[in-house]
Amino acid sequence: MTVDHASVFRAVEANGYDDVRVEYAPPAVARVAQAALVRLVEEAARAATADAPGVWAESALPSVAGAAVRLKDLSGPEAVTAWLDAFAARLPGDGAVRAVPVAVLPAGLLRGAEPRLTAYLALDGAFTDDADEAERWCRRALHGVGARPLVATGPFYQAAPPDAATYLATALHAGRPVEVVDAPAARVALNPDGQVILQRYTWEDLGPVRQALLDGAARTRLGLVAVTSVWALDWSDRGRLPRPPHVPVDALARNDARWGGAIPDAHGLMLLTPEHLRRASVPPGWRPTPASGGRVLVEAPDPRAWLRPEGPDDTVLAAARAAFAGLLNKG
Repeated sequence: MTVDHASVFRAVEANGYDDVRVEYAPPAVARVAQAALVRLVEEAARAATADAPGVWAESALPSVAGAAVRLKDLSGPEAVTAWLDAFAARLPGDGAVRAVPVAVLPAGLLRGAEPRLTAYLALDGAFTDDADEAERWCRRALHGVGARPLVATGPFYQAAPPDAATYLATALHAGRPVEVVDAPAARVALNPDGQVILQRYTWEDLGPVRQALLDGAARTRLGLVAVTSVWALDWSDRGRLPRPPHVPVDALARNDARWGGAIPDAHGLMLLTPEHLRRASVPPGWRPTPASGGRVLVEAPDPRAWLRPEGPDDTVLAAARAAFAGLLNKG
């Protein structure tokens, strides 16, 4: 077992002596066994905290090379060293204990107010129930964001490994939200319940988002596109978009079967199911594009009226709400 104390203390210094993420990296990672590896690291961290007080370890998470824990309340270098040695003693003999090689996103990217073209999708089932669908969406995400993606299965980002799709899908199927980012070009967030968020900073170009909706149409119960100014984690993250008329914001944070036949609000680009279209026809002037699974991509007569950081004008939104009144969720 190799314990890279130097990498840990460099990370501690870089973090302002507040915390550090430490991982156990075995010689090889079998993604199908990564959940067991996370449990192993969790147990080793708990034992190390008991054996070497002066450091607090949070719950373990998957990392690209193995499994990691975040250390907090560091009482001093000696306490950190003692904790690392106690942690390593509880792990198999091969592998390495070291600081997690964390990728840093550009300053202001997470909390900046730049407009982002955002697609909100609800799939017809949870990723936790369908490992194959989880992997398909992870591959789509990696293909769609750009050439140098970063990945996250927890609150830190790392360079994508060669088996990134399997790494992400394993975590997603196990119930962890995952992200793929190519800063600052694009981002995809996949939530275990089947919510998907796609964001692009080239917010005036609908092409890539339109194609992403069509590619995943067969298993999508609803897709909506809008320009927003927030780093969205679920449908409730809407920035300055108008509040949906009949839907509590927290209801948008969950994938709900109701969206297979209703919409929270009218949008300039929507992917609708046969059930939606049974309840309301495509209004005159709106452009329908057939998609797989009987879905239809419906686009407003003037998409530019919707591609605005502040949202559409009140008159544009009111007209669309009236046109799709039969689909608006009423509670």
